[in-house]
Amino acid sequence: MTKNNESNSLLYLQVVAGPHKGEVYPLSNKSIIGREPSCTVPLTKDNRISRQHAIIVFANNNFYIKNLSKNNKVFKNKKSIKESKVDFTDTIQIGASAFRMILKKDKSSDYSIASSSSKKKSKKGGLNPVSILIVLILIGMGYMKLQPKEKGLSEKAQREITSQKTAISTTPVTLKDLGVKPKVNVNAQSQYVKGFRDFKKGQYERGALHFQRCLAFDPSHKLCTRYLTLSQKKTQELIQYNVTLGRKYKDQKQYKACGAAFRNVAFMIKRKDDKIYQEAIENEKYCQSMLEGNF
Repeated sequence: MTKNNESNSLLYLQVVAGPHKGEVYPLSNKSIIGREPSCTVPLTKDNRISRQHAIIVFANNNFYIKNLSKNNKVFKNKKSIKESKVDFTDTIQIGASAFRMILKKDKSSDYSIASSSSKKKSKKGGLNPVSILIVLILIGMGYMKLQPKEKGLSEKAQREITSQKTAISTTPVTLKDLGVKPKVNVNAQSQYVKGFRDFKKGQYERGALHFQRCLAFDPSHKLCTRYLTLSQKKTQELIQYNVTLGRKYKDQKQYKACGAAFRNVAFMIKRKDDKIYQEAIENEKYCQSMLEGNF
């Protein structure tokens, strides 16, 4: 937990279960929860938590939590989530720890802030603009939730909120904005490389299998999606080409070439219920029997 957030933040994360139960941590516009001591919310005693497990951010006048861990889950109200909006009524759980957001109205609260050496002296010159902004937003959020039929903040109040020059971002948050590098799925990338090599060699059917495996590891892999579509299209073109070629050889009584062409068709399709597959098998048998003189 960073020391400089403690005197400015009115929003806190209270641990309600686990080894750190009772501890309270101030939240900033970006707060990382994890086992590392350098995290904003360092739950060092919970061995079931990843080093950087989750992040809570403020964006678009709402608070969101996002799972940063590859192997461990984040639960909101006992349901596993990847990324979700968080309200004061929600209970978040990671590892053996559970916590919820609370609003601390003054420094005389009985909550014990988990900080090694917090500074209690406030700077002169009035209230901190970040604190004013957070209070205005939280009041508006609470009012609209308790009075759903009433209108939200007035236009004047909304203009005052958006005009504040603070560190809190009101634009959509991306992994790049959070300073988190997107993780490359090694297995997916390996399958993509193998599939691309087959594609360049004209082995479209085998390439398609690699691209399918790639998407099984990472469904969002754009290149695998693109080349899977291209491979399937090229395979269909090869099937149609061999069907046409096989029929031509059959009419010309070139039975050896005829059998090879239809055998290629059956090999590429493999689905026995497919009509083209059934036609290819029958024509292959016919051309083979004519080649062996069994007619």
